[in-house]
Amino acid sequence: GGRTPHRASDAHLAPALTPTERSFVQGVLSHLPAVCALTLPTAASYARMCDGIWSGGTYAAWGTYNREAPLRACGPRGHVHFEAKCVDATAAPHLAVAALLAGGLSGVLDDAPLTVGDCAKAVVEMSEAERRALGLADAVRLPGTIAEAREALKGDAVMQRMLGEEFVEGYLGVNEVSGARVACGGRGMCADRRARPKTLERFMQGNDEKETVRKLIEYY
Repeated sequence: GGRTPHRASDAHLAPALTPTERSFVQGVLSHLPAVCALTLPTAASYARMCDGIWSGGTYAAWGTYNREAPLRACGPRGHVHFEAKCVDATAAPHLAVAALLAGGLSGVLDDAPLTVGDCAKAVVEMSEAERRALGLADAVRLPGTIAEAREALKGDAVMQRMLGEEFVEGYLGVNEVSGARVACGGRGMCADRRARPKTLERFMQGNDEKETVRKLIEYY
């Protein structure tokens, strides 16, 4: 039930969820760009951040049994659980879970009302009218690169407070340095960074688009 066990203002957006669950979902969605810095922590992670491949799409949204939403609700009323689609195998599980819990808990502590409705299809496929009806007129776009995700985390004071400023500062520093080393093949600073493809990106790149998508699905 949370602080407002019978909150009605946002009940129409998710009738199957309790007020606490709605606040948790809102907290995750509000901070999802920053969360991605921990759930999608490498340059290669963002090769799968696109629409149409069941990887969660590119907008902060949720949907019942919707593989094109980063938060996918599953199960009947009273037994709903959520799948976070914007997580891949390069993430440290404990850090990914901590980031999602931090975002969600911030919503619960603030008693945040849910502002986004249940998305039955990918946000990118919606008309302007459909987006407005679901509270997505100004839909939040998720990061397209690890650099954008790091910037989102740097600018999210709530996530820094929830995770600890010292941890966030250390994590961002290590993530940036390790990303640079991967880009340089582990040999320090690159003489020409553009000439050295990132190791994971090179591995995940197929001979054609079909093979690349197959690799993304198989390995992530």
